[in-house]
Amino acid sequence: MMDSAAANAFATSVGRLQLGHLDDQVVNCPSGGGSATVVALDYPNGQTIDLWMATTGCANTSNGYISASGAPSV
Repeated sequence: MMDSAAANAFATSVGRLQLGHLDDQVVNCPSGGGSATVVALDYPNGQTIDLWMATTGCANTSNGYISASGAPSV
């Protein structure tokens, strides 16, 4: 569990992630083993969202619908 200060810092970090895609560009990443850090967010209205952040290979974050380049600090 995060306290409110840590949750606010994490939310700020997530908000800085770049959403978009690279058109016609080659990206080389180190080999990834598929490991990830998962942060589960529970909202007062009952909605839950999981953020999957790759810990190896290319840094990326996904909620299952949108992927962003980079990984926030946890």
